[in-house]
Amino acid sequence: MVRWLCRWDLTATQNWTVETNNAQKLGIEAWLLPLSWDGINQWQVHPLAEWLLSESAPPQSFCLEWEIPHPLSPAQEVRAAEVLAEWLASSAALRQENRPVLVLADPQHLSHGHFALPRLRSAINAGLWRRGVKQVCLLLAANSFQGMDGVVTSAERDITCQLIDNKLNYESFLFHANQLKPCPSVRIEAVLPLLAEQEEIYAHSSATNYREWLEIVDNWLNLLHAHEQGDHWLLIESWRGHSRWFALEETTTTEHNGTKLAPKKLTETINWGKPQANHHALLVHGFYLDQLNSILERLPQGEDQTIDLYLSTPLEKLEDCAVLVQRLGWKNIYMFGVENRGRDIAPFLNHILPMALANGHHTFVKLHTKSSPHLVDGNEWAEFMINSLFGREALVLIDAMLEANPQLGLLAPAGTLLPMGLCVSKNVNHLKNLLTQANLTGRWFLNQQFIAGSMMAGRLAALKPLIELSQPLEKYEAEYGQTDGTLAHAMERLLSGLPAAFGYQLKELPGNKSTTPSFGYGWSASEVLGLS
Repeated sequence: MVRWLCRWDLTATQNWTVETNNAQKLGIEAWLLPLSWDGINQWQVHPLAEWLLSESAPPQSFCLEWEIPHPLSPAQEVRAAEVLAEWLASSAALRQENRPVLVLADPQHLSHGHFALPRLRSAINAGLWRRGVKQVCLLLAANSFQGMDGVVTSAERDITCQLIDNKLNYESFLFHANQLKPCPSVRIEAVLPLLAEQEEIYAHSSATNYREWLEIVDNWLNLLHAHEQGDHWLLIESWRGHSRWFALEETTTTEHNGTKLAPKKLTETINWGKPQANHHALLVHGFYLDQLNSILERLPQGEDQTIDLYLSTPLEKLEDCAVLVQRLGWKNIYMFGVENRGRDIAPFLNHILPMALANGHHTFVKLHTKSSPHLVDGNEWAEFMINSLFGREALVLIDAMLEANPQLGLLAPAGTLLPMGLCVSKNVNHLKNLLTQANLTGRWFLNQQFIAGSMMAGRLAALKPLIELSQPLEKYEAEYGQTDGTLAHAMERLLSGLPAAFGYQLKELPGNKSTTPSFGYGWSASEVLGLS
């Protein structure tokens, strides 16, 4: 489970009970608190930590960040370890996989570059063992962690920001959040809410952008650690900033599915001709008939008899769709009239893909008519993807690439093969359930890629494992123009990820990658960068 750790601001009020209650209302479950030592006898532990240590049932956990302002000797490190072990053994000490966490802020002041850290770890562990506690988890407050168990990131230290009129672009933080990759060691990701005095150095900083950044990272971590045991932590770098920008708001949800699905929904099928296994399977969802006409006209009057058409369309458009296809002279057709639910994904998984597999096809091209009013140049992007995948030259190239590489499963239009973590936040709940059914871990899944736009070509066998994970129509949300977060969007990710789990490769076709929209705040990652 992902929990929120927050850095205490030294200028915050010191009414610990009130502040702790306020923190819990705003999602904070532990404090990151400074700790320092003069190397002789004088420790400076934060008063909030002392209060938590004194409570028989601490209302909040804490994590100590050991600041070492002066060089230490080996003997001093051993003496420090004994005191640290006493604090870390407290029930209030933050745990990572049941191990008490200690953050080192200035490891360069330890007595030796190679030997000091193992000696310190051993001495702390000895003290913990005597108190019946598991070994320490040492994290480094820096971007290098040799000899450590992991790192605590810092937005200001570790994330590069775009410059806009000599200000740092706060949206660069959201871009970075969409590019996160799993790490084999412990890594506590950080988000930065700004104080009022910090806002003048940032462009596009706002409570809305902060909450979105927090949501992206929190959801990514939830997916990464799906079904893993123990707590996993996200660091909020300022308590005053968080309490200023993160407000408890009543979430109002509008009921868009006023008409519930009946127990059985009518699906009508029209077919003619006899599909051949050695033909290409053209798999199309045609919601917009004018766009469908434009796609099918690329090989009009059935000029290419090596392509069999599998088509889905809303039930009320089925007859018009059949007239269109007949007029263009297509010879071998399976056509499904379906409810307008689940975008192109539900009819593809529930009708088109099973029929194409049953007819023994080896290669496919998957297209759909597309309208993306929420995207600038969305129509141009759709046209680019269709041109990349369907046409005489495109089919020849697809065949050649598949023949040259037996492990190649899916081919994507140029620029559409993107990191799985990009804009994954709103799909986390659906994906966690799907990954459980597929017996896949979030950590593995987030290391994969997905095909944005859901248009592709490849070997039909690469998609066969999806049949067992297809969902009944009633599981898909009613349609009201959602741009993300539905079961269909989550299945779109799985459509790309599951073939990789069975050993298939994903590659892009040649072409102009710049046509793909800048998803995940991509516009905030320009060539003109400044370090925050």
